[in-house]
Amino acid sequence: MVFYKSPPSLDQAMLTPRCAQVGKGMIPKTRSGKTLRRVLRELVENAVHGEFEKEVQIPATVEDASVVEVARGKVREYFQTKGADLHKATEARAKL
Repeated sequence: MVFYKSPPSLDQAMLTPRCAQVGKGMIPKTRSGKTLRRVLRELVENAVHGEFEKEVQIPATVEDASVVEVARGKVREYFQTKGADLHKATEARAKL
């Protein structure tokens, strides 16, 4: 398993208000209201490697699975407009 520290600019992008980035009500949440941080993290990690369509595990407790696709679109939009030059993978993924 490979662990790496994300660049400070990526950390800052993740800390900005999610409603401004994704859109109000478009953050993947469970039925109990918890934000699906793991899903968002996977979407961003996939985007860093240019794998926008790579499947992510969506838990059964998700409130609305279609919101994950909205978040995927917003992550893609961000990386295609300004994030691709700012956020680079520190290591290539192993091809298994």
